Amino acid sequence: MTELAEITVPAALSFVTWLTRSIGVASLQPAMLNLVVSNVMGPPIPLYLAGAQVQAIYPMGPLLTGAGMNLTVLSNLDRLDVGIMACPDLVDDPWSLVESLAPCLEELAAATVG
Repeated sequence: MTELAEITVPAALSFVTWLTRSIGVASLQPAMLNLVVSNVMGPPIPLYLAGAQVQAIYPMGPLLTGAGMNLTVLSNLDRLDVGIMACPDLVDDPWSLVESLAPCLEELAAATVG
């Protein structure tokens, strides 16, 4: 039953998204959001692939209808891996966010050290 719940929700979301695009409903209503941010707890243990330790995991969250950007953060041991997806029709330059992310996180970390 648990496995069915994991499949049903994404399948239903996928179907509704397809349906709204197919019949043009998305163009009739204003966007309800423009940015999706999610934080996912990753593995607390090292992962290996073909004997090599995985150094980074690049998460890819869904780019929902009307959303210009999805920013997904995934913990990986003692690090945070960040994946950014952007709609080129709505976001001119996602690289400016990518380039400023590390310095901003360093500034935040420095501000939290008492």
